[in-house]
Order: sequence, then structure tokens, then C-alpha cells
Amino acid sequence: MYISRLTLKAQNSYQWFKVLKKNQYQWHQVLWPLFEGQSLRHHSHDQKPWADFLYRVDLSENQPTVYVVSARKMQTEHSLWQIDSKPYQPQLYPGQTLFFSLRANPTLKHRGKRHSVITHAKKIFKQQLQATQNRLPEPYELWQVTQQTAYQWLDKQSLGIQLKAPLRIEHHDEYLHKNKAPAPICYTAIDYQGSCTVNDPKRFKQALYQGVGKSRRFGCGLILIKPA
Repeated sequence: MYISRLTLKAQNSYQWFKVLKKNQYQWHQVLWPLFEGQSLRHHSHDQKPWADFLYRVDLSENQPTVYVVSARKMQTEHSLWQIDSKPYQPQLYPGQTLFFSLRANPTLKHRGKRHSVITHAKKIFKQQLQATQNRLPEPYELWQVTQQTAYQWLDKQSLGIQLKAPLRIEHHDEYLHKNKAPAPICYTAIDYQGSCTVNDPKRFKQALYQGVGKSRRFGCGLILIKPA
């Protein structure tokens, strides 16, 4: 496995990045040709371009950074991107404490359809509050529901770690503009930051390589770690 960090070389390329960031649907098409020996024209119909890599796009002080974990090595020379790539073999052991960062799309299946766990939890809370107290929830109550629901979802993923409260949890909506679709697709992304203790190194390494949750081809699921 490999882990890569991509940054834009030219400042004027940021305008291009802003357009692309509004459409997460295109990101896998941008990243796929950056792997050695690959081109969008050369992948088979049975081979999904996002099948063997995870990625995440971070934006700090108008400087975009893309993190990629992949089975194949990325190119090191590119006109637009500065690409730093290296082998990725995390050394994990039971009892190890790590700082982690994750962007995930927590979902559940309800009546045969997949829904955001946050949206579903808020809906149930509003219904219960209306039935028992005949009132609408306060903003801080919805914030508490979001925090609790997001924490519980991650805690139930069986990643081989023990979460160490408190976690920093932020949620935001992402939009996918699919070709010829009448309206963009919206999904909820949750950003987690905090500490954890490794219980099962093998299972946690699998999560580092394969990701967590849904929407992995849209920039979700990648866990970044560093020593605590």
C-alpha cells in the first residue's frame, strides 16, 4: 500500500480547484490517471476507477491538499500537482494511542432505502419532542443529537479501536452534480478528530486500507493517523 499527499504547484491553479471542489463526483476521474501506468481510457468496464484507492480533499487557508491511500503508487512528476508518495505500512500494536482524523458518510437502511444517520436521528427526535412536549427542538438540542449520533455510529463500526472521548465532530453537506441529473445529489459528511486506543491491530489496519462507511468514491472513508 501507498500513502500520498498532493498539493497544487501553481497558485493560479486554485481557480480550477474551486470549480472541481464543487463537484465531488469528478474527483475519482481526476485522480485515476495520476497512478503509474493508468489512464481513464485504459481501464476495463469491469474495473471501477475508485476501487483500489481512498482519498480526501482538505482545504486550509485556501491551500488544497489531497490525501490518497492506494494499492498502487502514484506518479511523482506532474505538471499540476506536487505528489509526495511513499509505502504505507503502519506499525500498530495493542494498547497504542493514536490521533486520528476521518471524514465519513454515516448511513443506515430504513424501509429499504439508505439515509443519513444524522438526518434520521433528527427526524425521530423532532417527532418525539412534538408528541411529548408539543414543541420544536432548540438548536442546541439538535447539535447534541448530531454529536451523540455521529459518535455512536463510529463506535459501532468495529474498527479494532477504542474511541477516547471527547471527539471533535463537525458535519456538513456535500453536493454531487452528476451528468444529466435534474438536481444535485446531497449527502452528509462528518469530520471526526480525536484520539483512540488500538485493540485489534489487524482489524484497524484493514480499516486504514479499505476505509469506513459509504461514499468512499466521493472523498469519504479515509482515516489519517499519527502518534498521540
